[in-house]
Amino acid sequence: MTRERFTDEALDQLMTAWIDERAHGPAADQVLEAALARTSRTRPLPGWLSAERWLPARRTARLRSISGVAPVLLVISLLLALAVAIALIGSQRRLPSPFGLAAPGLVAFVADGDIWTANPDGSGRIQLTFDPRIDGFPTFSRDGTRIAFKRLPEPNTLPNWQEWGDIIVSDIDGSHAIVLDAEVHSPSPIVWSADGRSVVYSRTVDAADQVFVTATDGSSKRQITTGAQDSWGPTLSPDGRTIAFWKGFPPTRLFVIQSDGRDEHPITQSARDATDQADWSADGTTLLFSAGGNDGHQDLWAVGLDGKPEQRIVDAPGNDSVPALSPDGSRIAYLNAPAEGAQSRVMVANRDGSNSHPISGFGDWFSPQWSPDARRVLAVDGRLGGGQPIVAIVDPLGLEPAASFAYPDGSGTGRADIPSWQRLAP
Repeated sequence: MTRERFTDEALDQLMTAWIDERAHGPAADQVLEAALARTSRTRPLPGWLSAERWLPARRTARLRSISGVAPVLLVISLLLALAVAIALIGSQRRLPSPFGLAAPGLVAFVADGDIWTANPDGSGRIQLTFDPRIDGFPTFSRDGTRIAFKRLPEPNTLPNWQEWGDIIVSDIDGSHAIVLDAEVHSPSPIVWSADGRSVVYSRTVDAADQVFVTATDGSSKRQITTGAQDSWGPTLSPDGRTIAFWKGFPPTRLFVIQSDGRDEHPITQSARDATDQADWSADGTTLLFSAGGNDGHQDLWAVGLDGKPEQRIVDAPGNDSVPALSPDGSRIAYLNAPAEGAQSRVMVANRDGSNSHPISGFGDWFSPQWSPDARRVLAVDGRLGGGQPIVAIVDPLGLEPAASFAYPDGSGTGRADIPSWQRLAP
């Protein structure tokens, strides 16, 4: 019996015949079964007639295994994307938490009216500003990526021109400077929010100081306080919700207000003289400040937000001022002048005021600043001849000698200001 193979045309004819037989008699099923039996005996096409035989071997293997390769390719693509993401993240600088301990970075200071930075040992000094006007109040943002400062106007262009200035922020190399507030009268030191999106300061408006919150991209500026009484020296709580400031001048009391301007009320029970900017504890429950006591001397005080009266924590001979809590909250650094008009020295005490002792000689200027790791204290020392200031890095435990370096001072004026210490990720 000859072997038969049905073409597509033959199969079409078979199906037509079967359908026709189904319509006219029961023999159609036998016709179809006989045809299918013949096709089962048909020899398959030889391999050399297969289409795959004419394709390259690699292409053939790919066609056969494409369903298995697809998941592998997907996994490889995901791994490559993950590697790229990790590389990008690794190339970016890690940022420290805004409060608590951090690694110490650069020191910012003012020399001859310009902002400079340097390593704590004095090496790597870089001049950030070159404007002929005088710059001051350099303050690093909490994440260490930007710096804020004040710029005075040209000399004698305004009455009492040294009481005026622009509020400016820039990158830590001095680039991308933005004037946030121009021609500010009596600006206070600038305080950064934890997220770096705003700064807080006070300035004079219609003969009274008022508290302002200004976005660091220059997009907005809000006046938080109002009224005829001075509201000055603001400082922002760690969570950014509460601003503490002094109201009245003098005597004055310490007030708090919400950052949106609500719920203004005093937290000290007595009005006091000779106050300065307060410092928040890292947990936002306590404020430290200096103020005149009943004996006429300036002492250190602490007050909480719980409505309890303020408590004097340091009552030493002379005047104690500008307290700064260490980043771990365990100690206080401050200035002490043993008598009215005398030069000051840096003191360190436990948080409750106990174990108070000096860590520098007399002649220190401005408020001391803790290093981000709480192991050193940054001060401005003016004991060099001609009033030229130096940056002094002091070990509060006295175990290591102090490190210091002189300001570059081409004019010989010794112009200096409050220093600042950059925070870095540990």
